[in-house]
Amino acid sequence: MQKNQKITLGISLTILLGLSVGIGIILSNPPSWLTRQIVNTAARSQRSYPDIDQGLHVMLLGTGSPMSDPDRVGPSNLVIAGDKHFIVDSGSGSTRNLLLSGISPGLIDAVFLTHFHSDHIADLGELMLQRWATEGNSAPLHIYGPPGVTSVVDGFNDAFELDATYRTAHHGEENVSINGSGGIAYPILISNDTMAGMEIFNEAGIVITMFNVNHYPVEPAVGYKFEYKGRSVVISGDSVYSENLEAQSANADLLICEALNAEVVQMINEATSEGGSSISNGEIILTDIQDYHMSPEDAATTAKNANVEFLVYTHMIPPLPESQIAERLFIGDAAKIFDGEIAIGYDGFFISMPKYSEVIITTNLLKDVAQFPPVVIIVISLLMLILMFVVGRKISKKKELKAPILITVVAVVMSLLLLTRISEFIHAGFNGRTAFNFLVEAVILIWSILILKKTRKIPQAEKKVDKTKEPIQT
Repeated sequence: MQKNQKITLGISLTILLGLSVGIGIILSNPPSWLTRQIVNTAARSQRSYPDIDQGLHVMLLGTGSPMSDPDRVGPSNLVIAGDKHFIVDSGSGSTRNLLLSGISPGLIDAVFLTHFHSDHIADLGELMLQRWATEGNSAPLHIYGPPGVTSVVDGFNDAFELDATYRTAHHGEENVSINGSGGIAYPILISNDTMAGMEIFNEAGIVITMFNVNHYPVEPAVGYKFEYKGRSVVISGDSVYSENLEAQSANADLLICEALNAEVVQMINEATSEGGSSISNGEIILTDIQDYHMSPEDAATTAKNANVEFLVYTHMIPPLPESQIAERLFIGDAAKIFDGEIAIGYDGFFISMPKYSEVIITTNLLKDVAQFPPVVIIVISLLMLILMFVVGRKISKKKELKAPILITVVAVVMSLLLLTRISEFIHAGFNGRTAFNFLVEAVILIWSILILKKTRKIPQAEKKVDKTKEPIQT
């Protein structure tokens, strides 16, 4: 290694080590100005209400199930139609995600429950509390559902009654009126006919239909259809394949459908039975749940037959890591059945349908990252790679000390990025986008090393040339 290269590498490593030590010292005992800056930055970074038009919009507040999942909370959906905000189901943790998205619970006009399994109602008390306290609402939350909803709402009202009195006493009746706490149940009875459906809301151009689905032995169990300004979304609730769900989904822009992959559930069942499980009833439960949920292929068949535009899976069973391989395994043959767009739902997934159009826009309000098509990411990465190569070639031709310095820095940065990608693989499993970035960064690192070798050989070659030159005769 040349002396200049040793100096360059030493300086780079010294700078990195110095920065690491300095950051460590600051973080172990942060000065007051830094603490204030962090607090101010956090306060300013709070998400605000999304910039959307007067169309129909849906946010998946929770996409999980009763099975433990570190990346998903209980099932819940937010539907925004014009100025109205509706919640469909209130799974555990979903109110927290609503707050994190920048949408105030105080804006919620009504809740619609599909059925009364605990994972669909567990956060109802927290939602009623946050809606009341955050905006000082003076009227209780309206909660609609099939017969049985009164018992559920009354139970939550009783459980939160003492809490409401404490908050009113503390903050004052003028700020949090006791009259606004809790909820009021509105039971809706529709025919027991498996193909039954009924319009239950028609106001300001918003039409909401409740319809029967099949979640036996859970009865009643319903789904909901929302229509507004030429756009429509159907939310399945929990169900096996249902002709009524298919009929209600006819020509819908969006179908949000629960799904269970029985093959993967069975793999988990066999693995836990062989290795032992801390849940004594685990094998029984994992077997039983397979007969009253819909498969990804059944959901795809529903979407195909109903001529749906966009199918989104939710209520994921079993828990699914955010990786393309896991997603493909879960979806199974669904893409062969339905040729429309299919997406795996994640918490914060936001689907926007502008009024009177066929456009569907997706993003994630909990990640602040637009769901760009993979081709965009690939093109951007390739352009970065080409730019790095062209710049590197121009620099290396100058044969100056700056060239090894810059190339060495690039190599160090790429090495750190590769370590980050490896960490991502370990944490989240294989992901196509991460793998592509890994390959691009690996190519840049290899290219950097080759350029460094080339710049090292140039001075040596020049020395050999100088030695073979004959002295000039004077």
